[in-house]
Amino acid sequence: MDYLKVSAVLILTQLMACVTGSSYKINRSFSHRYELKVTPDRVIMECEKNYTDDGQLFYGFFIHILDEEKTVTSIFQTTKMYDDDCFKRVKVLDKAISTSKILYISGVGWLLDARVKNIDLAYDFPKHGKYFSNGRSMSFAYLMNETGFCYDAYNGLDKPCPGEDYPMKPFDASVTKH
Repeated sequence: MDYLKVSAVLILTQLMACVTGSSYKINRSFSHRYELKVTPDRVIMECEKNYTDDGQLFYGFFIHILDEEKTVTSIFQTTKMYDDDCFKRVKVLDKAISTSKILYISGVGWLLDARVKNIDLAYDFPKHGKYFSNGRSMSFAYLMNETGFCYDAYNGLDKPCPGEDYPMKPFDASVTKH
């Protein structure tokens, strides 16, 4: 019996070591505006195919984030995009995310609502596994990293980033350079 307990503790310790350094937290908030501080292993993106009522194809841009409770919060772009625009955005952001240690992702949403597990919406995180949506969402405002990269939802890489109309400015002005 003691051997099983020791084995279980060793296995759990090894599993925890695999995800050491992975983190998620609400870094700052102002009303319903939030800035998340996450490690890149907790972030995946997608361009979701949709159709307008009259049958026109468009794409929705999404960032899915694995939170501290192992559920998924979705961040969405409210603008309808053509496939080229959406996939170009994913490519630009993926390059920045893959070279980052920390990401700051901001937007407007309801991140303090109760988590409601949705088994119809599951997402695969390569380093963590498959997890379900928690029903929380946020509209995308900007993504920054520790090297100064900044991408605004509406202005892309243009300055200022984030845009002048976003009331929660970056915590450190030096982060807005790229």
